[in-house]
Amino acid sequence: DQTAIGSESEARRARGLLVRDTSLINERARARLDQILARFNDLKTVYQYRQQLQSVWTRKAASQEVLLKALQEWCQQAEETGITALQDFSRRLRGYSLQPA
Repeated sequence: DQTAIGSESEARRARGLLVRDTSLINERARARLDQILARFNDLKTVYQYRQQLQSVWTRKAASQEVLLKALQEWCQQAEETGITALQDFSRRLRGYSLQPA
């Protein structure tokens, strides 16, 4: 069944790998993460979008306008995936506003 990861313990281990910063994952854990992502295409897409959003957020933007444009592009692309979780998260992001520093 490709819609579920399998056992509950396997799901817990996968969740831990999915939320951890990739620089903190050892080689064995990285191989396990790669196996999981290879099995579940939607999960792989969501994980890739998580990494892209993290990259946008940590980027040194010249201005709030540049950051806002990057976030808007991310949201548009996320919504176009057809994955409900990404679409919902994107809509929530669009509801936030940047505050002047």
